[in-house]
Amino acid sequence: PDDVRFSTAVAGFGQILGGGLYTGEFGYEDVIKLAKAEISDNQFGYRNEFVQLVRSAEVAESFEQEVENPTPEVELRLFLDMPTALLRTRSAYNDGTPFGIP
Repeated sequence: PDDVRFSTAVAGFGQILGGGLYTGEFGYEDVIKLAKAEISDNQFGYRNEFVQLVRSAEVAESFEQEVENPTPEVELRLFLDMPTALLRTRSAYNDGTPFGIP
C-alpha cells in the first residue's frame, strides 16, 4: 500500500505538470502531503528528492503565473529572483533532516 500511495503522488504530479486536466482540486500541496506520508521506505533518499522536486516546481510555477507578457525588466527581475526563492524554499524546510523532511 505504501508504494501504491507514493506512486499515486508521482502520477498526480505528472498530471499537474501536464496541465492538470484530470486532477480537479489536487495540487502540489496534496502531492507533497501524500508523498511525505509514504517516506518510511526510503533507503536511498529518492522519495525525499521527489518532494523537493515538487516544491521546486511549485515555486517555478508561481513565477510563471506572475506575469503573462513580461517586459524585459520584469523578465530580468524574475530571472534574478528565482534562485533566491528556490534557496528560501529549501532552507525553510531545513531542520537537520535530509532535505528537511522528517
